[in-house]
Amino acid sequence: MKTGKDNWSLKDKVAIVTGGGRGIGQSIAETLSSEGAWVVVADIDEGNARAVARAINESGQQAMAVRCDVRDESQVQFLVQQAVDWGGGVDILINNAAIMRRGFVWSLPSKDFEELIQVNLIGPFYCIKQCAPRMKERGGGVIINISSIHAFGTMEEMSAYATAKTGLIGLTRACAIDLGPWNIRVLAICPGAVDAPMLHGDRPQEQIEVIRSQWARAAPLGCIVTPQEIAQLVAFLCTDKAPSMTGAALLIDAGVAAHLRVRDL
Repeated sequence: MKTGKDNWSLKDKVAIVTGGGRGIGQSIAETLSSEGAWVVVADIDEGNARAVARAINESGQQAMAVRCDVRDESQVQFLVQQAVDWGGGVDILINNAAIMRRGFVWSLPSKDFEELIQVNLIGPFYCIKQCAPRMKERGGGVIINISSIHAFGTMEEMSAYATAKTGLIGLTRACAIDLGPWNIRVLAICPGAVDAPMLHGDRPQEQIEVIRSQWARAAPLGCIVTPQEIAQLVAFLCTDKAPSMTGAALLIDAGVAAHLRVRDL
């Protein structure tokens, strides 16, 4: 990736977006492509990935779909090679793929905890490990890890998710140090509640509306975060409008984490 204050465009940058088949990842893929990037939509659900890539291509932009389970390093290696073969290299990596497993620490099945750590923390490590040398070949790059407000404050039944997302911030800081000499910036974005499939689950619409209103009431801004807002922040950070930003964890939560709430005060 070229550097310099005039490099504010993502035109012809090659971006990999994991979990790009829906929700936050889909919005990121669409936004990066609208800014001129060539986007590799990676998802364990190949059908979703293909649908997103097809829509981007039909809009006149460039995208390809790759099925990838980030728990498998060989699949991650294949994903990165596909991006290189298609676009000539890798400039941007968005580690967005994630799953949710809820349960009290004494009752959460160990396999659920392990699977969540594999997808939400080890998967991003694999992706960074495989992408970093390719970014070095390009003269630099940007890696953005999608962490969570749960890395700053969490709630009941979130031990696995909070552990993984907190670890992802540690990985972000360490990689920023390791990769800085290669002109690779590494950042974490930490959303609060996002109006996306992970929050909705398989709940009926009336329950989704209740959840939306609950999170909005908890936010000083009185709203819930949208996938598009996160995507716009990602796009900004991927340009040289933020040339000195690395190693940081940025909250985007409508102010929820800023609000001290003490039960029965």
